[in-house]
Amino acid sequence: MALFALTGQTAAYSQTDADLKLLDKARALYFTGPAPKSVSCDAEIDWDDFFKRMNAPQDDATKARLEKLKQIKISITTRGAADTTVTVTGAEPASMSSGIEQQLRGFFQMYWSEAYGDLLAKKGDVFQLSTNDDGYVEHTKSGMMDVAVSLNKSFLITQVVLQSPQLSATVKPGFDAGSDGLLRLRKVDQVAEMGSSKLAVVISFDYQKVGAYDFPHLVEMSIPGSYTFHYALSACKADSDSATGAATISK
Repeated sequence: MALFALTGQTAAYSQTDADLKLLDKARALYFTGPAPKSVSCDAEIDWDDFFKRMNAPQDDATKARLEKLKQIKISITTRGAADTTVTVTGAEPASMSSGIEQQLRGFFQMYWSEAYGDLLAKKGDVFQLSTNDDGYVEHTKSGMMDVAVSLNKSFLITQVVLQSPQLSATVKPGFDAGSDGLLRLRKVDQVAEMGSSKLAVVISFDYQKVGAYDFPHLVEMSIPGSYTFHYALSACKADSDSATGAATISK
């Protein structure tokens, strides 16, 4: 895994007008908003699909367990990468509630960080832009996190590498154009390492209209070789203000 060690180099970063113009040109290809300040939704897990994928026996005990799981209620209010509240009722044991909360908070941390074009620096940001045979690499910092965003020669973001004293992660985002022709985040393939622990996750999702905003609708989260969860976000309500700085990558 190639990681960019940038600690202590912030003062050496420099931006030229040519760099800013190139990143502005790249950003024009991506959907950048409007972004809601906050959104509240209900969430539902497709337990039928989960049990089917787990090859659970079709006996009375499984059916009873399935019906009980379908009674779980989940509500979400998300205001940015570092501010998502998840309330789970009816889940047993308590570790199940915790697992659902962690999954959804992790999803929205990723979503706000990567979905509105803020992976690309703009005027006033501190960054360094370099070139290689494949295209470009943008280096930035967020707190103790070093971030390297790779773009190909067509300005498609192909990889994001994050490194901090506690975490190393390689993210491969997937973008597809919407009806307006702008690229929207649709998929994330991530491998994260924290100490001796290593976790891979693949996330894909589509969009729905929530008032004037595009917002996730059906979300699939998979641990390769393990389990897959399908979430449906419904009854969503958004405020009318545009988010400011909501897509900052957080530690």
